[in-house]
Amino acid sequence: MNNLEIRGYLIAASLALLWALVTGKILIPFLTHLKFGQEIRLDGPQGHLKKAGTPTMGGFIFIIPIVVLALGCYSKQLIPMIGFIGFAILGFADDYLKIRKKENEGLTPKQKFIGQLILAIVLSLALAGQSSDYLYLFSRTWVVDSFWIKFAIDILVLLAVPNALNLTDGLDGLAATSSLPVFLAMAFIATRFGNVSLAGVAVIAVGALLGFLFYNRYPAKVFMGDTGSLALGGLIGVMAIQMGLELLLIILCGLFVSETLSVILQVMYFKYSGGKRLFLMSPIHHHFELKGWTEVKIVGVFFLVSLVFCLLGVLIIL
Repeated sequence: MNNLEIRGYLIAASLALLWALVTGKILIPFLTHLKFGQEIRLDGPQGHLKKAGTPTMGGFIFIIPIVVLALGCYSKQLIPMIGFIGFAILGFADDYLKIRKKENEGLTPKQKFIGQLILAIVLSLALAGQSSDYLYLFSRTWVVDSFWIKFAIDILVLLAVPNALNLTDGLDGLAATSSLPVFLAMAFIATRFGNVSLAGVAVIAVGALLGFLFYNRYPAKVFMGDTGSLALGGLIGVMAIQMGLELLLIILCGLFVSETLSVILQVMYFKYSGGKRLFLMSPIHHHFELKGWTEVKIVGVFFLVSLVFCLLGVLIIL
């Protein structure tokens, strides 16, 4: 990576940050005017009830600069942006229905799954001729000879990552903060692989998320909603597939995997223990919240955990 590329990345990230800041200034009052407020789960932590009415769909604060700058600066990366926008639209539909129904349930689980599956299939087919035929992990390279095996793995990634990120988006700033190390790791790995444009997209995402966090940090003035969380997960998934990082993603997204596992373990333990709970509440960030941790502390600790996972992932692939 030469000085010119570094300068380009810094400029792109700075523009994304500034654009997100400006977008937030305009979008938050607009969402408030439309009364697009978040509906809060009644079975969630009682302290969250005061957040009812906080504007949602704030994911557009980072979605707009990422899409425009990525396509403007790195036009080759069309498929990641199609995936990013596709998952954002699905998330928007879910958020809009929640607002319209005035409850914390938008699309039904079946509708959301079908939408995600269609997106995953279309994106996996589109990536079939462009993504790596290799899977990287522990300095080993596996050649995937079967189209169908690679196709199935890619669909699984595009279903799992957006949902994992969606589960993580439960505290002010948590999903965005925890995503920063993932995009930084993606940028570093893409640079090592010589994929300058994909690294640029990751760096733009970092800048836009930093701008979004100005409004989403505790106490949040806006939530990203499913609009933002599904979009981020879709972007991470597509970028990983392009570089053959499907296996490494388990480590890079280790925090999101942990959040998802906590939900699965909670359900299984409740079912097979006769109604007992493994955690006070799942996903696990709510467990720590009910243990008395502040949101700021949880977000800070989870950011460090995500950073450690990403550093480990980068070291593994070197």
